[in-house]
Amino acid sequence: MPEAVTQDVLWRWTDPPRRGKAVLLVHGFRGDHLDTWRDKGATTSFPELLAQDPALADFDVFVFRYKTSFFSSPRIDNVARQLGDEIRNSLGGYNLVLVAHSMGGLVCMQYILHQLQQQVCPPVLGLLLFGTPTTGVEAIKAARMIFSVAGFKIPGLGLLAKYLSWHRQLADLESASDFLDRLHGEWALRVVNGGSPRAPANGRAWIPVRVVTGNDDWVVSEQAGKGVYGEIDWTPVQYDHRGLVKPASRNDPRYQRAAEFLAQCRSSKPPELLRQLRQFSDEIWGLRDCVLVRNWECELHFHESIGPDSTLLPSPAFGIFEVKRCQYWRVVSERRFVLAMAYGRIAEEEMWKRNPLWVHAIYSDALAEDERGPVSEAIRNNLSDPELAWARFFEGAWIKVAGQDLAQIQRECGDGYAVSTYEVPESLLGSEVVFEFGFKSIRPASLNAFAVKSPYLTLGADIQIVVHGELEFLVATPYFVGGPRPQIQVEEKRKVKIRAADLMLPLSSAQVRWRHTQKGSQP
Repeated sequence: MPEAVTQDVLWRWTDPPRRGKAVLLVHGFRGDHLDTWRDKGATTSFPELLAQDPALADFDVFVFRYKTSFFSSPRIDNVARQLGDEIRNSLGGYNLVLVAHSMGGLVCMQYILHQLQQQVCPPVLGLLLFGTPTTGVEAIKAARMIFSVAGFKIPGLGLLAKYLSWHRQLADLESASDFLDRLHGEWALRVVNGGSPRAPANGRAWIPVRVVTGNDDWVVSEQAGKGVYGEIDWTPVQYDHRGLVKPASRNDPRYQRAAEFLAQCRSSKPPELLRQLRQFSDEIWGLRDCVLVRNWECELHFHESIGPDSTLLPSPAFGIFEVKRCQYWRVVSERRFVLAMAYGRIAEEEMWKRNPLWVHAIYSDALAEDERGPVSEAIRNNLSDPELAWARFFEGAWIKVAGQDLAQIQRECGDGYAVSTYEVPESLLGSEVVFEFGFKSIRPASLNAFAVKSPYLTLGADIQIVVHGELEFLVATPYFVGGPRPQIQVEEKRKVKIRAADLMLPLSSAQVRWRHTQKGSQP
């Protein structure tokens, strides 16, 4: 016999208790915790078969009971809240597979929606619905209409029509009821196919659902039982509405459908992990609205020292970073673009908000402690005047858009940045054109590492890096998407080529590190 966990509400069929995963059975209209799941004269019941199955020995088995009768009964929404309280108070720590009969399936669906509406991840590995009228019971609607019409001649039948409207659970079960209309809308938004991207990630969930209908079920039609679920999520069996959940043995097809589903749910990921994956995929999918650049071609050179004729910051602490040539295609969504140098991560993040063609970022984190002060002081001392900053941090800068040279319209500098603004012709707005540019800037001379980052969402890249010294290693981040890795080719121990034919996410990067050779030479 089952053990009562909560008096008259929750029973356990397994002894000793098992932890981790559990099956929770929820009966339907006018059902209970015993007779719903066992045929008359049978020696065993559905929950007993589950509890005694050695193939399901890792599942605890519970049955939930609620008030339902032909007389006063609570609304389905209230029962769902009661189910939620019982799961929270008595089944904490379990990941559940909900097995429901008839109206019990609507109770379970409403419970899941209550959780998601509160942005709480329901501890549900799967939902198995036996004869659940997901679109309602047509017979209730038809009977109410017939009784209403016949009531004009036979007053007693008119009272039956009022009864069907007055009974809370029967009113909710009627086809096209307000309750079912709300449930369907929320279920589609939050659960079907993992929910709609319109809902926040913590307000929807990926929950496997399996629907079982009875070929002899005259209460719930096949169409009403299937609802939004199709061939791969649906199984018919040759039983009537009550008989759907009264398997006689483990060889019974009704039991086998449940055992198969539980085995699949066993390998389901924990709901919280699925929610985190969904949030991650949302972030990836959200990139569809960001800037896309195509065919990014770039050649970068790293010189160890600055020559005497250069206008760049004259200090032995710095060498030259050169964008010899960079080009890519992108849509002109704004007329103004910037070319920027940023010192430190905060300044870099700020520059990325200003529609940049390129942000040359310099960090001092990797420098020796005795070098950080002089490098920082030299950079900040030359960020007081826009003209001086441009001369010290950019040399020979040029920009072309659709083959036309662009002139600077504004220079500015501030705490940790120097930036120049360019404006494209108004006629190019909305067009996809090629941007080309190049410049020289500074880099800490003793820093023999560099990371080249994909500026935006990038489709196709061909990057060449030439370093002063001998290449030590190159690491490409896993943000590269498409192939398993970008193609990497090393030449003469100081040149590296990186090609990615497919999509790269923003901040995809390749870090290059090299060993210094004779000081003062140029590549």
